Amino acid sequence: MNTRTIAIYTFAAIIVIVLGALLGWYFFVRGQDQATNAADAARGFSAPAPFGPQTGSTYENMLSQVSGGSSSSLAPAKILPQLWHADKAPVAGFAFTGAASSSVLSYVERGNGYVFAGDASQQTIARLTDTLMPKIYEAFFGTSGEVVERAIDAFGNITTFTGTVGTTTDATGNASTTNALSGVYLDRGITAITVNPSTGELFYLESAAPRVAGIRVQWDGNKEKSVFSSAIADWRVTWVPDGRIILLTSPADGVPGYAYTLQGDGSLATLVGATPGLTVLAQPSSSALLYSQSTGNGVTLYARVSASASVVALPVRTVTDKCVWASGKDPIVYCAVPSAPPVGNFLDDWYKGVSHTTDAWWRIDVSADKAVAIYTPAQNLSLDVKDPVIDATGSYIAFSDARDGSLWILRINK
Repeated sequence: MNTRTIAIYTFAAIIVIVLGALLGWYFFVRGQDQATNAADAARGFSAPAPFGPQTGSTYENMLSQVSGGSSSSLAPAKILPQLWHADKAPVAGFAFTGAASSSVLSYVERGNGYVFAGDASQQTIARLTDTLMPKIYEAFFGTSGEVVERAIDAFGNITTFTGTVGTTTDATGNASTTNALSGVYLDRGITAITVNPSTGELFYLESAAPRVAGIRVQWDGNKEKSVFSSAIADWRVTWVPDGRIILLTSPADGVPGYAYTLQGDGSLATLVGATPGLTVLAQPSSSALLYSQSTGNGVTLYARVSASASVVALPVRTVTDKCVWASGKDPIVYCAVPSAPPVGNFLDDWYKGVSHTTDAWWRIDVSADKAVAIYTPAQNLSLDVKDPVIDATGSYIAFSDARDGSLWILRINK
């Protein structure tokens, strides 16, 4: 083999090695990009900012200088839509907070754990915290700015963080626009938790094998008191503003469910018994009750105006997870009703996210057994309403879309 042939083979080998190295580097960088993008998405970085103009304040300042000042006084008043898509990112929980006349909705984004405040009357959003807490699946709010954020750690344990939004100042002494979220972690493995809307106290269930224990505790984890014990592991818990704690066996299609009121001595008083696929919604200011059943062949919504009143079947087909009592003592309830009546194992499939509905809003007068449609979204908008809440004035209903977890607020035209 002459020198020329050796040189050709050597050159070809070098080219193959270089190409192989470049190809390997390409796949390495691509893998790192995918990992980075996945991590960013988990933290909510891919979601657009839900507050402020898309162009940013610098552009707004330049525009105001060119035009000789703000043009807001010359522009006509903006007509706000009745239905507001408040945040396109998935949310973990939300509640109307503040004074009784306030239309401020506090909420937590699922991807990053940031706390936000949305003014429903002005349709504006402000971020309150800058403490990153990724992958928050559940959030609750107290009466004085407290927040509960629940997640799952790397070992599969349920974590429950309780904290408050801090107050800090910048170098100039002005209040910061965002603040730290400081607090403590409660016991691991809390299976269900609820907040007293009047006092901010917590009630939660945790495994104490072979039973489940019910614990009352302050926000900071102090004054822990065991008030309930059960051999049944799966419960839903709700703390009604009048002080009642309601426990509901986990709903399932066709499976008899039971709802109870927790008594002061730790015993249970039956609220609703032996109802297939049972879900319940107690009125905050009276003993009126809304509940639904799902037999596997359809859904029926029931109500009673008092503990001693007869139960009536309402003229709409939906579940209480899509309903909220109107503010005040009148037996009025607002429900998101599917356009097609739920059939089959609707409840099981809906909780799993396997099936979704397209809902319209109805106002139901329980005492008159009368239902009136009050809002139907546009044909190109399919909303699967979940976990609605209403403000104290009865003017706004906030809810999440079960399809993507995004946040919506509906203004009620009276």
